[in-house]
Amino acid sequence: MEAVANDIVASGGVAETATVDVLKRKMEVDMRKLIAGMKMSVDGKIEGPKGYADWVEEWADDYGLMPQIDACLLGGGMYPGYEQRWTARQNEPGQALPMTGKLPTPAEVEWARFAAQTPHYVLSNTLTSALWPKTKFVRGLEEIGALKQQPGKDIYLVGGARTTASLIDAGLVDELRLIVYPLIAGEGKALFATTEHRRGLELRKVQQLQDGRVSLIYRCEMSSMAPATPSCCNDKKERNDDRKKERNDDRPLSGQVRPPSLPQEGKQNIIVEHHQIERPQTALVPSQKLLTRSDYDGTEL
Repeated sequence: MEAVANDIVASGGVAETATVDVLKRKMEVDMRKLIAGMKMSVDGKIEGPKGYADWVEEWADDYGLMPQIDACLLGGGMYPGYEQRWTARQNEPGQALPMTGKLPTPAEVEWARFAAQTPHYVLSNTLTSALWPKTKFVRGLEEIGALKQQPGKDIYLVGGARTTASLIDAGLVDELRLIVYPLIAGEGKALFATTEHRRGLELRKVQQLQDGRVSLIYRCEMSSMAPATPSCCNDKKERNDDRKKERNDDRPLSGQVRPPSLPQEGKQNIIVEHHQIERPQTALVPSQKLLTRSDYDGTEL
């Protein structure tokens, strides 16, 4: 259909332009949507200073997505902890997890069962294996674009924050669903800290939830500005960003001296793409060790 549209454009004329618009709208309707869902504070934080969102009581499908989707997509930095968390929910739904000491809610048990039956796609340049048999790995934007063109329902972009921001920058996210908590978190990780390009949003729905929360649904407007390679592919760096106090990426350039008493400026704007710096990479497999609360919450990345 795209080839037909291009032929019509080449022929010119008002009628042809109108036909192209119709064809493009049909292509958009036929393509699967990539829908990002995130929980955040009023000031845009998805994590507090301890590395997790301690204001979120339940991690489940609060976005109403389960009837609408048949696949999930997430970054390689988030996936190992995500897999371990929901595996525990599937295998022992009546047991409290040691990280929180809390029993799963009915909604969490429902999502655990849904996740076990749903294909997951992990954006990673390093991970090569997973415990879940329906998990597959994608290596770049082209594969995600191809995934959207395959027949099926919509795709849920689970996270993490760097992956979400990078795919929005790349123009691959069609819809953004936010649940905003009545809290100014202050220090913490911002959802759009690594976003590079301005993008308009069209408000589709607003709903007031319990406990002062608000559900917002936006349509993401398309933009011609997009990075050639998403920084979220470098999931090995992504996993360690907030756990290391000193990082090589934050060191001053040669010949510069940074006073130790001053804050490191531009810290959130540093994006190292994997094609710019050659580093030996080793395949990572999901960890079998008991994860910390930061690993567990699934919003740290």
